[in-house]
Amino acid sequence: EMWQMFHELLVVIKDVEDGRIHGTTIRELVQSAFNVVERFKNHIDRENNIIFPMVKLLLASEEYERLREYIVSPVKSIQ
Repeated sequence: EMWQMFHELLVVIKDVEDGRIHGTTIRELVQSAFNVVERFKNHIDRENNIIFPMVKLLLASEEYERLREYIVSPVKSIQ
């Protein structure tokens, strides 16, 4: 669903870039962007409040620390 919503947003953006604008284009663009943002927010919320706490309970502390470092390390390389 997330990829489908993202694809729909890209289609609307491409239409705007190509000058294919109609009466509902702005509404479609805003709605598509909102859908993508909401889906990502829900996904992140599930990870933070359900998945990661479960993983922390299931893994040994050393395993969890290695996983945490693996997840965080790409962020460090961007900064």
